[in-house]
Amino acid sequence: MALGFAAASSARALDSETFDDFTSVGAGEDARKRPAPLAFDGHSLEPSFAYKVLDFLTPHAFGAETVGYTDNVLLTPSPSTHSFFEKTTIGGRGDVQLEEHVFSACYRASETDYPGLDDRTWLFEQQADARIDLNFNELQAHADGFYGRYGYPSLVQVVGFAPEQAYFAQMWVEGNWNRIGGKLGFSARRDDFESTGAAFALRALDKKTLGVDAQVNFKIFEKLVALAEYDFETDIFDQKTQRDFDAHQVRAGLNGTLGTKLALSLKFGYTYQQLHGSSASVQDSRHYSGFNAACAASWQILPELTLSAAYRHDLTFAVGADYESVDSIDLGASLKFGPNDKITARAGFTWSRQTPDTGSHFDRIQCIAAVSYAIQKWLDIQAYYQYSQGLGNQRFASSGYDEHRVGLSLGIGF
Repeated sequence: MALGFAAASSARALDSETFDDFTSVGAGEDARKRPAPLAFDGHSLEPSFAYKVLDFLTPHAFGAETVGYTDNVLLTPSPSTHSFFEKTTIGGRGDVQLEEHVFSACYRASETDYPGLDDRTWLFEQQADARIDLNFNELQAHADGFYGRYGYPSLVQVVGFAPEQAYFAQMWVEGNWNRIGGKLGFSARRDDFESTGAAFALRALDKKTLGVDAQVNFKIFEKLVALAEYDFETDIFDQKTQRDFDAHQVRAGLNGTLGTKLALSLKFGYTYQQLHGSSASVQDSRHYSGFNAACAASWQILPELTLSAAYRHDLTFAVGADYESVDSIDLGASLKFGPNDKITARAGFTWSRQTPDTGSHFDRIQCIAAVSYAIQKWLDIQAYYQYSQGLGNQRFASSGYDEHRVGLSLGIGF
């Protein structure tokens, strides 16, 4: 079978930690002790509405209108489809905060229209999410959950928006005694792809994922710990035309802050993949056995300037193969300036490489530059330019693409 490639956002590597060590680098120490900013379509606004319904629930509303132009809507090789686009997003959230305990529930929906497409010119996406954080002195319990419907510009042999519905939940508890601490977490995910009418049945990619994670850590300094952890994940496909597998990971590293300006999470370890039988026409019985890494750092070099960097080496499922390894690098910079620091300039670079065990690889590169201006605390405007490129070798060589995208977005949130 001549296979294409999966969209970058669909290449979910094995996220070994249920805990948010990696994803929370650069967030404030109290990030799980207060409601999060209203983040949507590149905007990030602090909730400003203080009225409480029934004296405990604080409602918030937000929305954005984005217009722009892209020279490659579906991320295909030349000749590509050019189009202007318009995206409308609306949403609402409710927050409950009792001392340092937090509960939030949010829903958002967006519709994007590409008039340059000949067929199916619009894309509807939505997401519902919730979090709960119980923060006691020596013990904390956290839980996150979401449902989302997303559309990928291209997926495997499908060219055109490939919609997926995803369901995800995770929870973990953590505690400490003197200098010793620990975490225990569980996670579950369900992926359902909708029919596109294409010859390749995306239903073959429907699967569920279950995970268990455990960590023990030792406090080196006041806000820096050394850690060791074990992570287990199992991927089970509905149709046995793909390879089910279990993955066992052990890691060691550091997590926390050095001083007041540098936050980091450095984890390195070993992954062993155990394959299960299927009817997949795979020509070998290879499995992955090798290193893994999850490293991130954020440095507030100046009060107005923050630099960030991240690297991961992980494992994910593959179409028509036993496994696929994923390497990714993410670099970013954010600078606030102007009157009352109302202007924010951001720049970012990401690179990822997906390598199936059958050989060949596909690289994705994305660069973005954006400038936003806070007109009010609850209103900002943002302009951005984004460049994306896909580069493959051997059987992926013909799937290369590039895209230039510009946009202007107005966001409002209370």
